Amino acid sequence: MAHHGLAIFLNIVRRSEEALVEVQKAAALDPLTPLFQAHVGWILHCLYRHQEAVEAVLAGLEAFPNDYYLHRMLCYCSAPIGRGDLAMHAAEKMVLMVERLPSRDAMRSVALAIAGNRQEAERLREEAQRNWKGEPDISYWLAVTSLTFGEKEKALDWLEKASAARLGFLVILNVEPTFDPLRSEPRFQAILRKLGFPG
Repeated sequence: MAHHGLAIFLNIVRRSEEALVEVQKAAALDPLTPLFQAHVGWILHCLYRHQEAVEAVLAGLEAFPNDYYLHRMLCYCSAPIGRGDLAMHAAEKMVLMVERLPSRDAMRSVALAIAGNRQEAERLREEAQRNWKGEPDISYWLAVTSLTFGEKEKALDWLEKASAARLGFLVILNVEPTFDPLRSEPRFQAILRKLGFPG
């Protein structure tokens, strides 16, 4: 666990090469914990080694076909290599695993947007917005959908809502490539500063 925890910290502070070494150690020492393999994929993704990231996650899914985090990472990692089909498959599996989560429609809207099915993604985004009720996880996924559509202001609106609700995993904004189109935006930099990063 120590190697894994260190890897996540190093990645979040943009020391991703060092993070990769640590997470690979964690996965080698404990091959029965799928989260470690999922984070091998995520850190490769953060290093812009997207094809390797997808391959690492798919290897993990061969051993753990029903792991939520592996499917979640596949959804992230598929977009940069144009594999909307993989993102859609991953999202469908995730939704089955989190059927009662309020964020399920927002999660699916992300995958549909990546897959190029804008009409259905818009429908699910509207459904998620109707069911929002201040849920920070929904805010995050709606930000990702908006960004996939190139709607930067809407994405920032939702990220600000997630930040105001103190959504813990927003710390990934500092390194997650999905948010690269926002890095020069003052509002995004303000969110990073609120999270404790230089911004």
